[in-house]
Amino acid sequence: MKADSIIKIIGITGTNASGKDTVADYLRDKHDFKNYSLSDEIRLEASRRGISHERENLRKLGNEIREKFAPNELAVRATKRILEDKEGKVIVTSIRNPAEIEYLKNNFLNFKLIYVDAPVEMRYERSKARGRVGDGVNLDDFSVAEAKELEGGKTGQQLVACSKLADFSIMNDGSLEKLFEEAENILTKI
Repeated sequence: MKADSIIKIIGITGTNASGKDTVADYLRDKHDFKNYSLSDEIRLEASRRGISHERENLRKLGNEIREKFAPNELAVRATKRILEDKEGKVIVTSIRNPAEIEYLKNNFLNFKLIYVDAPVEMRYERSKARGRVGDGVNLDDFSVAEAKELEGGKTGQQLVACSKLADFSIMNDGSLEKLFEEAENILTKI
Protein backbone atom coordinates (compact mmCIF):
# COMPACT_ATOMS: atom_id res chain seq x y z
CA MET A 1 0.00 0.00 0.00
CA LYS A 2 1.42 3.36 -1.01
CA ALA A 3 -0.19 6.38 0.59
CA ASP A 4 -1.10 9.53 -1.25
CA SER A 5 1.90 11.85 -1.51
CA ILE A 6 -0.38 14.83 -0.85
CA ILE A 7 -0.73 13.87 2.82
CA LYS A 8 1.66 15.82 5.04
CA ILE A 9 2.46 13.56 7.95
CA ILE A 10 4.47 14.30 11.08
CA GLY A 11 5.40 11.55 13.50
CA ILE A 12 6.13 12.38 17.13
CA THR A 13 8.17 10.12 19.38
CA GLY A 14 9.97 10.68 22.65
CA THR A 15 10.22 9.87 26.29
CA ASN A 16 7.32 9.60 28.74
CA ALA A 17 5.86 13.00 29.77
CA SER A 18 8.31 14.89 27.55
CA GLY A 19 5.60 16.97 25.86
CA LYS A 20 4.80 14.85 22.80
CA ASP A 21 1.04 15.27 23.19
CA THR A 22 1.46 18.98 23.90
CA VAL A 23 3.27 19.41 20.58
CA ALA A 24 0.61 17.32 18.82
CA ASP A 25 -2.22 19.32 20.42
CA TYR A 26 -0.55 22.57 19.39
CA LEU A 27 -0.21 21.46 15.76
CA ARG A 28 -3.81 20.20 15.79
CA ASP A 29 -5.21 23.40 17.29
CA LYS A 30 -3.07 25.96 15.44
CA HIS A 31 -2.51 24.25 12.09
CA ASP A 32 -5.49 21.88 11.68
CA PHE A 33 -3.56 18.60 11.80
CA LYS A 34 -5.56 15.47 12.64
CA ASN A 35 -3.95 13.36 15.37
CA TYR A 36 -3.65 9.57 15.27
CA SER A 37 -2.03 7.78 18.20
CA LEU A 38 -0.44 4.34 18.08
CA SER A 39 -1.29 4.09 21.78
CA ASP A 40 -4.95 4.50 20.84
CA GLU A 41 -4.60 1.33 18.75
CA ILE A 42 -3.36 -0.44 21.90
CA ARG A 43 -6.14 1.07 24.03
CA LEU A 44 -8.76 -0.15 21.54
CA GLU A 45 -7.34 -3.66 21.79
CA ALA A 46 -7.16 -3.43 25.60
CA SER A 47 -10.81 -2.35 25.78
CA ARG A 48 -11.83 -5.22 23.50
CA ARG A 49 -10.05 -7.62 25.86
CA GLY A 50 -11.27 -5.99 29.07
CA ILE A 51 -7.72 -4.99 30.11
CA SER A 52 -7.28 -1.83 32.21
CA HIS A 53 -5.43 1.05 30.57
CA GLU A 54 -2.64 1.15 33.15
CA ARG A 55 0.69 2.06 31.54
CA GLU A 56 2.36 -1.29 32.28
CA ASN A 57 -0.60 -3.21 30.81
CA LEU A 58 -0.53 -1.08 27.67
CA ARG A 59 3.24 -1.51 27.30
CA LYS A 60 2.93 -5.29 27.57
CA LEU A 61 -0.04 -5.43 25.20
CA GLY A 62 1.74 -3.24 22.64
CA ASN A 63 4.75 -5.56 22.77
CA GLU A 64 2.43 -8.57 22.43
CA ILE A 65 0.75 -7.09 19.34
CA ARG A 66 4.15 -6.35 17.76
CA GLU A 67 5.29 -9.89 18.56
CA LYS A 68 2.15 -11.64 17.30
CA PHE A 69 1.73 -9.68 14.05
CA ALA A 70 4.84 -7.64 13.21
CA PRO A 71 6.94 -4.92 14.86
CA ASN A 72 5.15 -2.33 12.68
CA GLU A 73 1.58 -3.58 13.33
CA LEU A 74 0.43 -0.49 15.23
CA ALA A 75 1.58 1.74 12.36
CA VAL A 76 -0.21 -0.55 9.89
CA ARG A 77 -3.46 -0.17 11.84
CA ALA A 78 -3.10 3.61 12.13
CA THR A 79 -2.24 3.95 8.43
CA LYS A 80 -5.50 2.21 7.51
CA ARG A 81 -7.41 4.78 9.55
CA ILE A 82 -5.43 7.68 8.06
CA LEU A 83 -6.12 6.54 4.49
CA GLU A 84 -9.81 5.94 5.23
CA ASP A 85 -10.17 9.46 6.68
CA LYS A 86 -8.33 11.11 3.74
CA GLU A 87 -6.93 13.91 5.89
CA GLY A 88 -4.39 16.29 4.31
CA LYS A 89 -2.33 17.03 7.43
CA VAL A 90 -1.70 14.27 9.95
CA ILE A 91 0.21 13.76 13.19
CA VAL A 92 1.04 10.25 14.40
CA THR A 93 1.97 10.09 18.08
CA SER A 94 3.17 7.36 20.42
CA ILE A 95 5.66 5.90 17.96
CA ARG A 96 7.92 3.61 20.01
CA ASN A 97 9.54 1.13 17.62
CA PRO A 98 11.85 1.73 14.62
CA ALA A 99 9.75 -0.64 12.48
CA GLU A 100 6.80 1.72 12.96
CA ILE A 101 8.93 4.61 11.71
CA GLU A 102 10.17 2.60 8.73
CA TYR A 103 6.61 1.64 7.81
CA LEU A 104 5.39 5.24 7.97
CA LYS A 105 8.38 6.51 5.96
CA ASN A 106 7.80 3.84 3.32
CA ASN A 107 4.09 4.63 3.03
CA PHE A 108 4.05 8.42 3.25
CA LEU A 109 6.41 10.35 1.00
CA ASN A 110 6.12 13.47 3.16
CA PHE A 111 6.72 11.78 6.53
CA LYS A 112 8.96 13.64 9.02
CA LEU A 113 9.72 12.54 12.59
CA ILE A 114 10.12 14.77 15.65
CA TYR A 115 11.74 13.44 18.84
CA VAL A 116 10.74 15.20 22.09
CA ASP A 117 12.68 14.84 25.33
CA ALA A 118 13.15 16.61 28.66
CA PRO A 119 15.19 15.97 31.82
CA VAL A 120 13.90 12.94 33.74
CA GLU A 121 13.11 14.89 36.92
CA MET A 122 11.03 17.38 34.95
CA ARG A 123 9.22 14.58 33.15
CA TYR A 124 8.47 12.81 36.42
CA GLU A 125 6.92 15.99 37.86
CA ARG A 126 4.81 16.43 34.70
CA SER A 127 3.76 12.80 34.94
CA LYS A 128 2.66 13.24 38.56
CA ALA A 129 0.70 16.37 37.65
CA ARG A 130 -1.25 14.68 34.85
CA GLY A 131 -2.12 11.76 37.14
CA ARG A 132 -2.17 8.95 34.58
CA VAL A 133 -2.56 5.46 36.00
CA GLY A 134 0.74 3.58 36.16
CA ASP A 135 3.16 6.44 35.53
CA GLY A 136 5.03 5.69 38.77
CA VAL A 137 4.58 6.78 42.35
CA ASN A 138 8.09 8.12 42.76
CA LEU A 139 11.08 9.06 40.62
CA ASP A 140 12.70 5.63 41.05
CA ASP A 141 9.55 3.80 39.88
CA PHE A 142 9.20 6.23 36.99
CA SER A 143 12.82 5.61 35.96
CA VAL A 144 12.47 1.81 36.22
CA ALA A 145 9.33 1.86 34.04
CA GLU A 146 11.07 4.09 31.53
CA ALA A 147 14.09 1.79 31.29
CA LYS A 148 11.76 -0.87 29.83
CA GLU A 149 10.78 1.56 27.08
CA LEU A 150 14.19 2.84 26.07
CA GLU A 151 15.82 -0.26 24.61
CA GLY A 152 13.38 -3.15 24.25
CA GLY A 153 13.94 -6.02 21.85
CA LYS A 154 12.82 -6.22 18.22
CA THR A 155 9.13 -6.19 19.12
CA GLY A 156 9.46 -3.98 22.20
CA GLN A 157 9.65 -0.27 22.75
CA GLN A 158 12.94 1.19 21.52
CA LEU A 159 12.89 4.92 22.21
CA VAL A 160 16.68 5.26 21.94
CA ALA A 161 16.63 3.77 18.43
CA CYS A 162 13.63 5.94 17.51
CA SER A 163 15.47 9.07 18.62
CA LYS A 164 18.27 8.28 16.17
CA LEU A 165 15.80 8.13 13.27
CA ALA A 166 14.27 11.55 13.99
CA ASP A 167 14.48 14.34 11.45
CA PHE A 168 14.10 16.95 14.21
CA SER A 169 14.53 17.04 18.00
CA ILE A 170 13.06 19.23 20.71
CA MET A 171 14.48 19.48 24.22
CA ASN A 172 11.41 20.54 26.18
CA ASP A 173 13.05 21.97 29.28
CA GLY A 174 11.53 25.45 29.23
CA SER A 175 8.22 27.24 28.90
CA LEU A 176 5.26 26.31 26.74
CA GLU A 177 6.01 29.36 24.62
CA LYS A 178 9.50 28.03 23.92
CA LEU A 179 8.09 24.60 23.06
CA PHE A 180 5.55 26.08 20.66
CA GLU A 181 8.23 28.28 19.08
CA GLU A 182 10.39 25.20 18.43
CA ALA A 183 7.39 23.39 16.94
CA GLU A 184 6.75 26.38 14.64
CA ASN A 185 10.39 26.45 13.56
CA ILE A 186 10.27 22.76 12.67
CA LEU A 187 6.98 23.21 10.81
CA THR A 188 8.52 25.92 8.62
CA LYS A 189 11.38 23.54 7.71
CA ILE A 190 8.94 20.77 6.81
